[in-house]
Amino acid sequence: MRKASFVVAFAVFLLSFHMTVEVLPQNATADTVYVGGTGPGNYSTIQGAIDASDIGDTLHIYSGTYFEHIVVGKALTLIGENRDTTIIDGSDAGPIINVTADWVNISGFNITNGGVSSKTGGIVLHHSQNCYIADNLVSGNGNGMWLTYASYNTISGNHVFMNMWDGIELYPSSNDNTIIGNTIHDNWFGVGVWYSNSNVISSNDIYSEFNMVNDDHAGVAVGYSNDNTIANNSVSEQRTGISLHDSDNNIISGNSGFLNRYAIDLFRSNNTIIDYNTVYDNSNGISIIVSNNNTISDNVIYSNSYGLQIESSSGNKIYHNEFTDNLDQAYDHNGTNQWDNGYPSGGNYWSDYSAYDWFSGPNQNELAGDGIGDSPRQIEAGSCKDRYPILVRPSKSIFNEIGFWIAVILVLVLVALAVFFFKRRKKKEEEPDKSSEEEFENEIAV
Repeated sequence: MRKASFVVAFAVFLLSFHMTVEVLPQNATADTVYVGGTGPGNYSTIQGAIDASDIGDTLHIYSGTYFEHIVVGKALTLIGENRDTTIIDGSDAGPIINVTADWVNISGFNITNGGVSSKTGGIVLHHSQNCYIADNLVSGNGNGMWLTYASYNTISGNHVFMNMWDGIELYPSSNDNTIIGNTIHDNWFGVGVWYSNSNVISSNDIYSEFNMVNDDHAGVAVGYSNDNTIANNSVSEQRTGISLHDSDNNIISGNSGFLNRYAIDLFRSNNTIIDYNTVYDNSNGISIIVSNNNTISDNVIYSNSYGLQIESSSGNKIYHNEFTDNLDQAYDHNGTNQWDNGYPSGGNYWSDYSAYDWFSGPNQNELAGDGIGDSPRQIEAGSCKDRYPILVRPSKSIFNEIGFWIAVILVLVLVALAVFFFKRRKKKEEEPDKSSEEEFENEIAV
């Protein structure tokens, strides 16, 4: 079994670790500049402190409300005292923080009221690289954050909510960015990736808290963008949880999608890997429309109105998925797709499929069971079949992601117990028999 989700998570960790550690070029003479508070020499405005600072300096901003529009044109670190109480208010005329330099760090702020235009944002990175934006509250703006022609940046641990358009938008030509570990809710799009490639969107919690007009159109939306990775996110209560259109060679792995209209939706998007996701309690679990040569494997798809829908698409491979208790498990209309991975790898598990397992082999004509149903499962709405339906749930197998490690632990415990009892028995055998020694001494005494 492939460990794709683990590999993706590990790669994300390494990338984010690198970006966190190396966030500023070296400057042996860097100073700390203070804004607000009562200290002598403290600046009263953030922009005044920025203008007076040298490259590599750190600005410490005390709690308070600052009605400013800030331009950061040099490599600086801006740290708010407390993200709840260090407020930068844009008075509805954003952008609030406009970053035009590389190696800028911003953390610990409440950034709000930046206006409602889609061409503005609470934080804007414009032609900026290697910036680190972390642990901020961003709300009430057009876009919460907008990366435009900005690459190799990390957006981490922010709470981005109730912005008019995208919570975090990458448009255009914003490549190789990492969006990781953010809480994002009640935006038009949670994360929007447009004409931008090779980004990682990982481990974010994207959901809806309020029912609002123009709210929660999609959790992660990717359009006209290639080679992006969307991994280990929780996406719920959206019209579409994860949406790809006109985008190729992307990875959707290890995500949880529930209470959406569509959990995962592909439209005119090819060569996508969709694996190790869990989708449940959606109207539509996974939808593939006019999209070719995608691989859908190792997903758990249960309790949806429709499990997996494929329309007008060809060359897709669907295998090792678990289809359980969906009202309509799957259908494939007007397409030529493969619903198994050949023999003996097998096809998918279907909770509504029952068949004998008396035979084995590629043609299921050799006497002896093999865990694969002896007859194919017909896929609704077309001529496609799962030729090798699996009779045991992949997710319940001892060799799955979790069960494998449980088995390893059990084996190690059993080995340890065996060694313990073996040593105990050996020690007991090596000890002298005191009863025999006493009988020998009594005989001598007599």
